[in-house]
Amino acid sequence: QQPDWPTQLVNCGGFPLFDEKNDDDDLGSEEVASFVKTCVDDKAPLLVVTPGTTNPLLCTTAFFDAALGAAQEAASSSRPGTQTTTIPVRVLLLTPHKDAVLATNRYEAMHARGEALHASYAPLSGVLAHAKHAALVHHGGIGTVAQALRCGVPSVVLANAFDQFDNAWAVAEHLKCGVRPSAKAFVKDADVAASSVRAVLELDSIYRTRAQEVSARIAEDSNGRTTIDRAADAVLALTTADAAAASLDKEEEA
Repeated sequence: QQPDWPTQLVNCGGFPLFDEKNDDDDLGSEEVASFVKTCVDDKAPLLVVTPGTTNPLLCTTAFFDAALGAAQEAASSSRPGTQTTTIPVRVLLLTPHKDAVLATNRYEAMHARGEALHASYAPLSGVLAHAKHAALVHHGGIGTVAQALRCGVPSVVLANAFDQFDNAWAVAEHLKCGVRPSAKAFVKDADVAASSVRAVLELDSIYRTRAQEVSARIAEDSNGRTTIDRAADAVLALTTADAAAASLDKEEEA
């Protein structure tokens, strides 16, 4: 509770997380489920890329090609003293802009090798929870940020508008759970894209360690109850208190 917050504010201790899924095993489609399972079976890193739905800079062929190229580069090179793998990085592109994905220079060949898959939607909580070695490239929307932190997955946050810049700062600078390169630089500079993706994919990176620590804190704070549950309890408590006060007033009047 911050000093300048209203005294009557009730902190429910979390952020409402939303997924269009039926249960924890729902990964959106059989194709996505099979792709993620193969990543797990092969012990392959998984890079999930989701640019939002209307981002004019990221919902483009140039961005998707940059992300695919960065994944390929991350699998083939490393920084001294870090754990890496020669297993190809698998890339799951979550976007309704299928034509932009198919127009890239890399997707068709990577898809044929089983290294890339496009899907219009998949619930992040399911995908990120099932993947054992994952990282996320995204636009910095608050819902996406929340899912990444909940699942303990480090992020490349490419802010472009609205609250995304503040969210990117929180992830990269405050929590140390990822990096926040310039979105334009990520798209236009292959070295920026590759170094950013490599940083969050490394198994022993500080970003992965910090993301897992934050995830553990979120799980501990929730204690099996959702934010909505706690908000409902708070409203019920206020209603009960108001009813008790009204009853007392009536007794005093009598």
